[in-house]
Amino acid sequence: MIKQIFTLATLIFMPILAAAVYAASFLDEIPFYYDNFGIVLAICGLLYLITCPFFKKKRFKLFMYLLLIGAGLFLAGIIIFICFYGYAFTTPETEGGWYF
Repeated sequence: MIKQIFTLATLIFMPILAAAVYAASFLDEIPFYYDNFGIVLAICGLLYLITCPFFKKKRFKLFMYLLLIGAGLFLAGIIIFICFYGYAFTTPETEGGWYF
């Protein structure tokens, strides 16, 4: 029962969460939250990687699908986070300073 709930939550609600964070990140006039989108993608990828062993015995195609999608999302999230971390600190909104 817990396996089915976790799988449904991962496969249905994680893309919705990623889409919501994407909309909040990239539809601003001055987008501050590129790095948050990277974090959400990395978390979605990890959850897909955690879910994929549930299907290794019965549905091997679904296992491989989740494995590839999870690895891709995780790597994309890490790359986006590394590229855009601190992007908001250099905008005029923060008066040109680096704040840590």
